[in-house]
Amino acid sequence: MMKKLLKPVLLLLLIVSMSCGDKDPKPADVRIDLKTYVKNDAVVLDSLRYLTPIGYTYSLANLRYYLTRISLVKDDGTVEELKKGHLFNIHKPNTQTIEALDVPPGRYTALTFTFGFSKNDNVVTFLENTIENQNMYWPPTLGPGAYHYMKLEGQYKNDTIDLDNYAFHLGPTFGADYSFDVNRPIDLTINETKKHLSIIMDIEQWFQDPNDYDFAAWKPGIMNRHTAQEIAKANGYNVFRVEVE
Repeated sequence: MMKKLLKPVLLLLLIVSMSCGDKDPKPADVRIDLKTYVKNDAVVLDSLRYLTPIGYTYSLANLRYYLTRISLVKDDGTVEELKKGHLFNIHKPNTQTIEALDVPPGRYTALTFTFGFSKNDNVVTFLENTIENQNMYWPPTLGPGAYHYMKLEGQYKNDTIDLDNYAFHLGPTFGADYSFDVNRPIDLTINETKKHLSIIMDIEQWFQDPNDYDFAAWKPGIMNRHTAQEIAKANGYNVFRVEVE
């Protein structure tokens, strides 16, 4: 009798065990696409078609920028860093995607990153010694800090000013920290299936809200100008949005 009872009991335990195993959450890969928009449309390069609130028409010719400490935050507060540092280049498609492998399973409620580098991270040893990173070095004459945060370049004009160039270069002017942290809410559950997100930079926001940026007043370069860097930092909080696909 005992042997007859044991067989169904053991079978039941095996079924329960297999069922529980199937429900265990599993890690998955996460892909983040870095997109460049003006308002709701993908940017068109070298086209003098964009207008600021104070009447400047401008174009975008070049864009390179760093995001660092790119992380997902779980609903319990656990932070999963996906990549320490990433350099975006609008002319190089291979820089416009971040691939994170085997991200731990769970529900994530925020995507966070630093635009540029915190003061402690902005050292040469933070990144690999590549030509691309060397081309983003910050000039030693403008104080400590290894790298630019961003190089945004193009042309501008208005009704009274002929076409001219701008170089909207952001970085640690004379050792000050003009980086900023971005925290965007998301609803993302990771369990085996690959997930896709987008980080969208809206170029228009660099030049407005809360500060209208005056191209002619600042002339081509602002790397040595604290006030211009402060304006850019304040506007930068509105530049990024995150979408889960």
